[in-house]
This record gives sequence, structure tokens and C-alpha cells, in this order.
Amino acid sequence: SSERGYIRLSLQQVQLGTVVSDMLFRSFKTAPIRNLALRNNDLGSDGMAFVFNTLKANTTMEVLSIGDNPIESESDTISLVENVNNHPRIHALVLRKCGIGLNDAVMTAVVPALYSLKEVSLQGNRIGSYGAKLISNCLASNPSIKILYLNGNL
Repeated sequence: SSERGYIRLSLQQVQLGTVVSDMLFRSFKTAPIRNLALRNNDLGSDGMAFVFNTLKANTTMEVLSIGDNPIESESDTISLVENVNNHPRIHALVLRKCGIGLNDAVMTAVVPALYSLKEVSLQGNRIGSYGAKLISNCLASNPSIKILYLNGNL
């Protein structure tokens, strides 16, 4: 859908392969995408590279939703945080049910993204006491975050 010339694009449950990702990326480089939702696509490292490239090429994006995609690699997480933090307009990130709470190194890598965002969803990630402490410390020193979803982190 479009709002004043910007695109809200949802590609959910399509299991993006390399060929499809390459074709989409060529289109995304010039498309004024404001909101990109890639929920439940089993992204893996190749899919995350697609996300990073799309973020670098598309400066109009404000919301990135990659929920329901397991993020298991610390290096992918660090790259995601760097790309989000270096993006000129992203203010919301959805990492719902990505399993980030299961790995302390991944959880540690995610928290720096919270410092540059206004809205974050970390629902259903099994964030334990270690992750809760990281998030608490971030919130204590970060006045920019306005909305934080943490439901379902038992």
C-alpha cells in the first residue's frame, strides 16, 4: 500500500530465496519504502544480507519488521544493529519471536539498537534475567525510546 508516495511492503511467509531476493533488491533500491515487513521468512544469513543491503540502499525506510525469523548469529545481529543505527530514518524495529533471548551474545548485540530507536518490539524472545538487565540499563540512560514491547518473554 502507499501513503503520499511511500510504500508499505509486507512479504510474509514467502521463504525468500537468493534469486527472489536479488530481483527484489534491484526494485527496492529505487522504491520509496517506508515500512518493510519480512515476517516469518526463515531469513538466515543470506536473508539478513538482503535486509542489510536494502537498508543501505533505501533511505526512506522508517519501520523494519523482521519478526518470526530466528536470529542466531552474533555477526548478523551486530550487522543488523549497525545498519539500523546508521540508517537516517529508521525509528521502529520489530524483532518479535526471533529467539534473541536464547543467546546472551546475540542479546548483548541487540541492545545498542535500542539507543537510536523510538519504538522496539522484542516480544516472545525468551528474554531472561541477563537480557532484562541489559534492557533496564538501556532504558535508564535512553530518553529516546518511547514504546517497548516485551510481552511473552517467560
